[in-house]
Amino acid sequence: MYLLAAERRNLEGASRIIYTTFGEQQAAQESLSWLGAGEIIPLGADSPPDMPRQTAREAFINLFPQVANRRCLIFLGRIHPKKGLERLLTILPEISRRHPSILLIIAGDGEQSDVRALKNLVQLKNIGSHVLFTGMVEGETKWSALACAEVFILPSKQENFAIAVAEAMHSGLPVVITNKVNSWPFIEKAQAGFVINEDYAELEIAKRLDELLSDPDKARCMGSRGKDFANQYFSWQRVTKGMISLYDRLISE
Repeated sequence: MYLLAAERRNLEGASRIIYTTFGEQQAAQESLSWLGAGEIIPLGADSPPDMPRQTAREAFINLFPQVANRRCLIFLGRIHPKKGLERLLTILPEISRRHPSILLIIAGDGEQSDVRALKNLVQLKNIGSHVLFTGMVEGETKWSALACAEVFILPSKQENFAIAVAEAMHSGLPVVITNKVNSWPFIEKAQAGFVINEDYAELEIAKRLDELLSDPDKARCMGSRGKDFANQYFSWQRVTKGMISLYDRLISE
């Protein structure tokens, strides 16, 4: 109703419509075939504060002592069925058998019913010792949580961009995401982790997590490439330059 009443006029009158990813642009144009020309400008993301990684880790361990001496995977974001966390918990027993010290940090919050459903699944799978629910984390606590992790995981069934992916890359973490996270082409271009085919999600996620946990050097190399890429492409300076360049072109036209 809002689209019909007001927003269509704005969209049709726009010289350009700015998207954050090609997938977002494609989905919009498939839904609204009358949309005009578009431009892709990826979102920027903040970088971690300038502090030694070990200092950041110790800060998080002080808040959550169960993280000490564990090999951590991290999910960072809103808890919602579309995030695919239930399939990550489904394969966690297999991963924990191969890597007994593994701990999945679920850093985020959501509707009580969604959080309760995940906690029930953890209990059903008897993996309580391998999962930590931190609730929502912000500021330095968020960066400290990322500093404790070896791998960032986002098994979502749909994401326009997923700013947490860019933040994880800024933190030097290899990322494992599905091809339903629309920023996946950036991950492939940077060789900063693994993009999982949605059709084989559970099998492929288990395989790739095992690969990264079994080869820490490979994981660190991917994380380093991701950090370099994020510094170049996912910075607010680059977003600003892209926006200014776009407006300059539009004005000249």
